[in-house]
Amino acid sequence: MSRRAEYAARTTANAGTPTPSIIQMCAWLDVSRSGFYEWRDRPASATATRRGELAALAVRSFTAS
Repeated sequence: MSRRAEYAARTTANAGTPTPSIIQMCAWLDVSRSGFYEWRDRPASATATRRGELAALAVRSFTAS
């Protein structure tokens, strides 16, 4: 099982239990903590911003109909 699949299995199997620590999750995914925090604090890309706007527009359109 890949590290990402293992992470997904552990986080979904533990519904209702405490979330694993950042240290554990980074170890499972073979990612450095500094790399995680750099990724987390990165501004949203133009694509992500557009997708968010489109999703909000779809929700408003659905709600209005």
